[in-house]
Order: sequence, then C-alpha cells, then structure tokens
Amino acid sequence: MDLKKHISKIEKNGFTVIKSVLKPKDVEEYKKILKLKSNYSDQNSKKVKKFHNGAEVIYNLQNKDILFYNLISHKIVMKIGNILLKKGSYLNEEPFILCQSTARNPGPFAKQQQLHIDSNLPGLPYCFYMQVMWILDDFNQTSGGTRFVPGSHKFKRFAKNEFKYSNEVYPDAPKGSVIIFDGGVWHGGGESKINSERWMIINTYCRWFLKQTFDMPRGLPNSIFKKLDDCQKELLGFKCVPAKNEFERKTRISEDFFNPFK
Repeated sequence: MDLKKHISKIEKNGFTVIKSVLKPKDVEEYKKILKLKSNYSDQNSKKVKKFHNGAEVIYNLQNKDILFYNLISHKIVMKIGNILLKKGSYLNEEPFILCQSTARNPGPFAKQQQLHIDSNLPGLPYCFYMQVMWILDDFNQTSGGTRFVPGSHKFKRFAKNEFKYSNEVYPDAPKGSVIIFDGGVWHGGGESKINSERWMIINTYCRWFLKQTFDMPRGLPNSIFKKLDDCQKELLGFKCVPAKNEFERKTRISEDFFNPFK
C-alpha cells in the first residue's frame, strides 16, 4: 500500500479511499457488537433525530468494547495521522488525539444530508481534524454513501444550503474499506435508494489542543483503561487533561498519564 499516495490525495482532494482493509469476518464482528450496543443509541431523541436526519447513532465507542481500539489505533490511521495532523506544528512533532468515536446507520431510504464541514472553520492552512470512516456496508451513490466536493477543504467559505454542486463525487467504497478525509472538506451523506441499513464507524482525530466532544479520560471505565497501551492512552488525551491549578502542573501537556481511578 502506497500511503504517500493516499496522503497526497487527502491533501489535494480532501479525501481518499483505501479498500479491503478489514476482512469480511471483522466487518461482521463489528456489526454484531454495534447491534448489541444499540440500546445506547439516541435514535428516539427528537433533537438528535433532526440533527442526524433520523439516523441511528451510537456515541463513545471507546467506552463500549476494547475491540474498537483495533480501529482507533490502527496502524494505517496512525501513520497518516502522524503526517497530516502534525504538519505545521513545531518540528512537525506535536501529538494528536481522538476527538470522537461513533457509529452511524442512516437506515433505509435515508434522506440526503446538507454538505458541511467538521472542522468548524473553513479553509484552515493545515488539517486540524481528520475523519476516519470504517465502512461496514457498501458505500456508493445508490446506497447513499458520503459524497464530497474535491478540493473544498481549501475554500474559505461554507457550502451553500440545499445546493447541488456539479463536481460532487460519490466514492465507491465496498464494506471493509476505510475513507479518510480532512474535516474541512465539504461532505454529506447521500440519499439512500435502497431498503437497507448502512453502518459505518467514524473516528475523528484532532490536534491535541482542540476540545474533545466528550471528556474521554474521565468517562472511560476502569475495565477498559487497564487494557490500554501507552499509545492508546495518549490518543484518548490522558496527557492533555488540564491541571487543576499551577501547583499541580504549569504545562498544558503532562509527561505522565492522568489516572482518573487513583
């Protein structure tokens, strides 16, 4: 696999597709776990239902099963993140962390999403948010897979509301693929034309000084914390927990891992 080629695609177009990363048995195992965890879904919340077009969403996968860490700290993700999310920092070496880990199922005949960005600010000079989308059901134009506007991560503006751009593309991503994209690229789920579910796992990574969606270090159960290696603890932000005051620590990044169970 030519990772330099995929990094170049992300920097130029805003996204890339890497096929056949997960084996079929792994795909089915993740789907099985997600269905067991479906009681965590906020699908019935009116507010969330409106925000996600009625999709079933399960948050905080890092809390749910240690198996999800095979994706969170996957070697491909780490190698690409070590380039994209460190570029432009001091000596290109400052760390990045996991911002959010969710599973999403738009469901049968899902409506099209508004084109949007996940970086909050358009046209950032470097990749500040990297989205890693693990495909558990085939993504294409018929199934309503995510569509992108190539190169839009360089635009210093937002996409127009309810507007179709002539250069929108629907990457073909069979289950087992991973789509990695700059959080600043214009993207949105397409309209599903089939009576079928479409599960994906989305891990969002960001530069260490940005805020995580949830307080991962304090929200992680001890049963999972004890199983994490140092790389995974760093990814979850256990070195970036703010000090209580100047007597505890004067730096924003700690040399030691925060332990919420002491």
